[in-house]
Amino acid sequence: MIKIALDMDSVLADIAPVECQIIEEVTGKKIGKLHLKQWDWLDLYDLRKDISLDKIFRTVWERWFDVHPTEEYLGGKVGELMLLGQVDIVSANWEDNEQTNKVMHKNKKEWLTKYHIPYSNLVFVDHNKNKLDLDYDIWIDDSPVNAEAAVKRGKPLFLYTQPWNMEHDYPFPVERIFSLSDARRLLKMNRI
Repeated sequence: MIKIALDMDSVLADIAPVECQIIEEVTGKKIGKLHLKQWDWLDLYDLRKDISLDKIFRTVWERWFDVHPTEEYLGGKVGELMLLGQVDIVSANWEDNEQTNKVMHKNKKEWLTKYHIPYSNLVFVDHNKNKLDLDYDIWIDDSPVNAEAAVKRGKPLFLYTQPWNMEHDYPFPVERIFSLSDARRLLKMNRI
């Protein structure tokens, strides 16, 4: 059975609009999702002095009810992937505080339940660890950093298209996808 690691933030949960709202509240700078053209957009917009990524992620998941799915019928699309194998949803812990992480875990589970998204396991990894160290046959992720690591390690990864990874092209074993339906089609074609 194939083991699939499905990233939660920005592959399932479209957190960028809420991130942009938080940035505007903290800094007064109005930035939209389409402006996030680089992975490290805090530096791109000189925001690191005003807010940290861990604070942004913590606040996003405190407002989990404002986070929408990345695409329509997401629960059904994840269910279709589950027909092909084990689908674990993988998410990063952005805090070193255990209590804060517990709250974020609870909120992420609530979000998955709200949108009827099935999964085999919900896996949390420390933000300073590489997800590609986990034991999966394929990763579905939006991070250009993880895509570069996949190329170097020869590990198959479907790069879920987002504004911060559009300027990057990667050789096999990374394949760009625009929806989870693309991932299912490629898996059925044995593209890994």
